[in-house]
Amino acid sequence: LYVLHKHKVHGTFFVITKNMLNNPNLLRGIALEGNEIGSHTNNHVAMAVYDEKGKMSPGENEEEYLADVSSSYPKLLSVVGDVRLENNRPALTRLLRPPTLAVSRMGVKTILNSGYTYIVNGSGSTEDYGAVSMQSLVGIMNNIVHDKKGNVQRGAVLIMHMSSTAARTPEALDILLTANDNLPEGHPGKFKVGLLGDYLTDGYDQRMKMAKENK
Repeated sequence: LYVLHKHKVHGTFFVITKNMLNNPNLLRGIALEGNEIGSHTNNHVAMAVYDEKGKMSPGENEEEYLADVSSSYPKLLSVVGDVRLENNRPALTRLLRPPTLAVSRMGVKTILNSGYTYIVNGSGSTEDYGAVSMQSLVGIMNNIVHDKKGNVQRGAVLIMHMSSTAARTPEALDILLTANDNLPEGHPGKFKVGLLGDYLTDGYDQRMKMAKENK
């Protein structure tokens, strides 16, 4: 949060809502800083698992999925439902990021039928919870937001984590953003940080596409 504030940028935070009990004021502080809030489910149980042959299957049954996903949004609403961003858009979104970036078809159906309008994955995870060094973590971040020539990968979604196991993330992010700030305007490697809600098309709903595919 300090690094984002320092560079005058904002991000979209996907929250595991069972953790809200530990510090609801932190969640509210995130939103009041101008950041968006989305769901990362309530219990963070994998929505898709793979066997030794690489075959995917749902991690839970449909009733368990529904209970986990549907219970998350009301908890967020109770803490940050009244917070609005500078453009008067609610800080709380109907976005959900599946645990482990994997989800079964049944999971997709359950998420969208629970009122979420977007299922968000990402261009790549920094896997910062297992970073072996600061240099390697900054390198991973750069490789997600830039191509091999150093040009910006338009629309890149950089996934980071806010936890005790991702202790190097704030400093690595500060290094990435400081280098970006120092690039001149118009440089092909200079990126703009934005909220997902600033770029998702108004009125579009992933459920519409799914409905067409099921016809």
